[in-house]
Amino acid sequence: MFRRCAAAVTRSSDWPPIFSAPSRSPPFRNSSLGSVPSAPTRGCAPPPRMRSHPVMNNSRSFSRFSHLARVLAIAGLGALGLLVAPPGAAAQSTAAVSGTVTGADGRPVPSALITIENTSTGFRANALANDRGQFNARQLPLGGPYRIRAESLGYQAVQQEGFELNMGDRIRVDFELPTAAVALEGVTVLTDRTREIATRRVAATSIRGDAIEALPAQGRDFSDLASLDPTFIRTGGRNLSIAGQRGTQTEFLIDGMSTRRSLSGGSSGQGAYTLSMAAIREFEVTRNEYDVTYGRSGGGVNAVTRSGTNELSGQLFAFHKNDRLTTEDFQGRRPDDFRQTQFGFGIGGPVVRDRVHFFVAYDQQLESTPFVNGDIRNGDDEVNFRVSADSLSRLLDILQTNYGLQDRDRQFGTFTRAPLNQAIFGRLDAQISNRHALTFRTNLTRWQDPEFRGGDQQLTLLEAKEGSRSMELAGLLSLRSSLTPTLTNEAKLQVVRLARFNEPNTDIPRGFVRIRSDLPNGTTGDTRVHFGGNRLSPSEHREVQVQLANTSYLQLGNQLVTFGTDNMLTLSRSQESNNQGGLFEFESLADLEAMDPFRFTRQAPVEGRFNFATPRALWMGLFAQTELEVNDALTVQGGVRWDVQTFLNQPQRNPMAEEVFGLRTDRFPEADLSGFQPRLTVTWDPRRDGTRLLQAGGGAFRAQTLNWTTVNAYLGTGNQFADITFQGENVPYPDFNRFRQDQSAVPGIPSGGEAQAAPQFLNVIGEGYRLPMIWKANVAYRHDLGWASMGVNVMASRTSGNYAYVDRNLVENPAFTLPDGRPVLVPASSIGSNGRPSVNNARINRDFGRVFELVDAGKSENRALVLDALVPLGGGAMVSASYTLNETRDNLSFNCCNPVINNPVAGDHRDLQALTASDYDFRHKVVAFGQLPEYWGFRLSARYEGQSGTPFSLMTGSDITGDGQGNNNLAFVFDPADPNTPAEVAAAMERVLANPDNLAADYIRASLGQIAPRNGGRNLWGNRLDVRASRFFPTVAGHRAEVVVDVFNFANLLNSDWGANRNLGSRQTLLNITGFDQERQDYVYSVNENVGTTGLSGRPWEIQLGVRYHF
Repeated sequence: MFRRCAAAVTRSSDWPPIFSAPSRSPPFRNSSLGSVPSAPTRGCAPPPRMRSHPVMNNSRSFSRFSHLARVLAIAGLGALGLLVAPPGAAAQSTAAVSGTVTGADGRPVPSALITIENTSTGFRANALANDRGQFNARQLPLGGPYRIRAESLGYQAVQQEGFELNMGDRIRVDFELPTAAVALEGVTVLTDRTREIATRRVAATSIRGDAIEALPAQGRDFSDLASLDPTFIRTGGRNLSIAGQRGTQTEFLIDGMSTRRSLSGGSSGQGAYTLSMAAIREFEVTRNEYDVTYGRSGGGVNAVTRSGTNELSGQLFAFHKNDRLTTEDFQGRRPDDFRQTQFGFGIGGPVVRDRVHFFVAYDQQLESTPFVNGDIRNGDDEVNFRVSADSLSRLLDILQTNYGLQDRDRQFGTFTRAPLNQAIFGRLDAQISNRHALTFRTNLTRWQDPEFRGGDQQLTLLEAKEGSRSMELAGLLSLRSSLTPTLTNEAKLQVVRLARFNEPNTDIPRGFVRIRSDLPNGTTGDTRVHFGGNRLSPSEHREVQVQLANTSYLQLGNQLVTFGTDNMLTLSRSQESNNQGGLFEFESLADLEAMDPFRFTRQAPVEGRFNFATPRALWMGLFAQTELEVNDALTVQGGVRWDVQTFLNQPQRNPMAEEVFGLRTDRFPEADLSGFQPRLTVTWDPRRDGTRLLQAGGGAFRAQTLNWTTVNAYLGTGNQFADITFQGENVPYPDFNRFRQDQSAVPGIPSGGEAQAAPQFLNVIGEGYRLPMIWKANVAYRHDLGWASMGVNVMASRTSGNYAYVDRNLVENPAFTLPDGRPVLVPASSIGSNGRPSVNNARINRDFGRVFELVDAGKSENRALVLDALVPLGGGAMVSASYTLNETRDNLSFNCCNPVINNPVAGDHRDLQALTASDYDFRHKVVAFGQLPEYWGFRLSARYEGQSGTPFSLMTGSDITGDGQGNNNLAFVFDPADPNTPAEVAAAMERVLANPDNLAADYIRASLGQIAPRNGGRNLWGNRLDVRASRFFPTVAGHRAEVVVDVFNFANLLNSDWGANRNLGSRQTLLNITGFDQERQDYVYSVNENVGTTGLSGRPWEIQLGVRYHF
């Protein structure tokens, strides 16, 4: 153990501020962030000798309020023990202190009383040593400095000071008590933070408060820093994938309570941020944490908010970017009329010293930013968008003349969007007695983004987009109680109300038109353009979540027993417009001009336009674990949690669906009583100081299904919607001029037909459907060399029961097989000369349309090797770096939300057997971040992230199997050397392979003569380097002003050719259908000769100026 003498106790400046206490003038004074001694202090005095001091009298009377709080805590514990809970809400948003109390002779001191006090807030807690002298205090609020005191009858009391507690810390503090007869000579403080830091780096990536303050983050969104985790990738929007799991399964916790969006996954709310960075004390990304208080998924983001202290402190801030502080994008467009201003404050202090403290924060972002929508200005743009400018101009002329398009010249180009984001935060902490502490926290977010969201094709007219707005209000009440010196309890109640609205720019049917045009590079562009309405608008979602949690920690001898329960009730009211407006599809501009669509589909409401779903879900679970110190070097932690989900109401029953398909429409996921999740962690610390640490762990995690799937089931009983598909001569007239005036004129259930006779749309939850289960394990070793800490972590996981949709109203056996071996469900004779099969010819029963069943057939595997190092440079400087070698495989990567079947397949979409590269896969990732010490008021920090190997698939651009899905067919890769390859296709394939700009060439060559394997292509290296420089200026009364300069994409500032990425996304269209040959019973294909080519992407360099005033 490291030693430091009380007479010379100082905070080390040799360890990085991410893991250490703040400097003497931190942004929030008394908002401490922990410390690590740089080296053992040699030659400390022997154990202290102190004068006799009587032990604290535990029979002290408490106030009436204290007695009432204790009664409530015990009653709450008993009541909650009868309940069951969802995973994860009791996750670690606090810290723990443990240790051993011995006498001068080395023997344990049983029943020694340990008093733990936060001197900046007055918080106090007690613990009692067992027969072996061991004590353990849990659920301690973060912060400090803490004073820890040990005393017992017949011994002199010893006190240690200066401890800072951070998220998940498990600080060891040992005491040696001299006998009462020995005179006081001094104090020896035994502290060692190395072990706690090493342990957390194995299980999570921790971002301390000063790192949040020091590192540049886009939009001042703290979750932007989550990408510093070596296994993190962003999967779209606010969904984050950790260690290969689906982004929708990632948990989000604030102060230990769930803020995950139950409807669609991701963090709660929408917009630039959901919690002001000024309100975040610290957060971590967990991936290998096997404590049973963690649940809902195998990984997540866990944040802890700030609290006030006895000293009034805080900051005012403002940050600004504009078009003069950046440059043109990688397509040469200037960001005219670009402005982004973010301002706010965070202030904390006492209401009653040592009793009641407050913290409030406000954050607002005002923005005017360019929005590029099909802005074609030169030949390179035409190639990138796969369409000529003349063709787009002709499209707009046709839509204006025949389809009533307004604002012809405001559909494509560069526009200005003005989103708004606000966040208001408040927290009140009260030490109502020495045994009870109460916390109330609330957070309000508001976001709106008009006009510029959504669209189903790469090119979407502005009229077909949507606006969105949302609001969320969350309130948390927490009571921590030291019921006895060996029993600590924390009860939490959280209520969250949220509302989200999507509003279309134009509420009419959608239209897709295929455009083929000659491009400047000599190739033929083939793309689809979306006009008309929006598939997902109008829609609204309202939700109330009530979460009640309780966690208890009981010291029994040399074991620490943890047990608890956590319950979440979700009440939803949702209306989702999934193609309720209808869709007309046109094969060409000529067909569009002739108003001759080849297909019309609509999920038509049986009665009225809006249908609401009101599912009510209850998550339930119990957990218990024990932590055993086998000896000073070996610790074993083992436990089990049990989770179950049930529903309090159910959809309508459809007897006809049950008779025809054997599917119950009134079924919700059954309460699976087998959801037991054993977990085990073994930690070996042979030197007992954290400098050599070996940890192995593993366990099961029950994940969850999105509430959106239950909304789908509510709206898919067959009683709400008819599933209409018209093709060929039966397609109705696309009278968009009339539709714009009268929505009721949109074709629906055939005139004169009975609603019951229309093809019913079904969306059911399969019999025996179970929630996903993730099994994880890892082995990690950390080695502290003194000048650096290094580690290696080998991890693996396997998930079963991932959700997927299959269409049960399709024939089992194919009608014929294509020459490439692919099965086709419709008869060849039914496919017209345009190569468009009708799914109606593949239906088992024409009284039904799509019959989607939610099944648990999804599987995934992840393997990763992480190497990391932390190098302190002295004076508070540090560099942290990691390298990750990763592989994630699955049989489908469906993430969210509507019932679609878009998993790339080589045959029948119902065959989900083979595991291939996942959409959440990457191959290599490098992360580095750090900061230099402050010199003459200057501070410099930076972050770098680089990643390669995200996968993509080669696709065919139309439905060829007859299952009604036009975006799930992997392409057959024609070999130009094969004499059976059509001459035009062979010539085009030769040009594709000879194109030096084709980034998919290796994937294509490896797939010649076969159907391309799913996700067989790999994207190139992409990276970002962001830098921050700041200068502090002293003002009055110890206050400081700070001027901040952030440079995002710093490499691009140095060289205009750097900092850009070439990413092909997740799919590349290789083949398009131009017809069907009845004699050969095969489709006629054209080759997209621009496959694998893309322009430069990414954001160019931006400079952000900021000012903060710290007091």
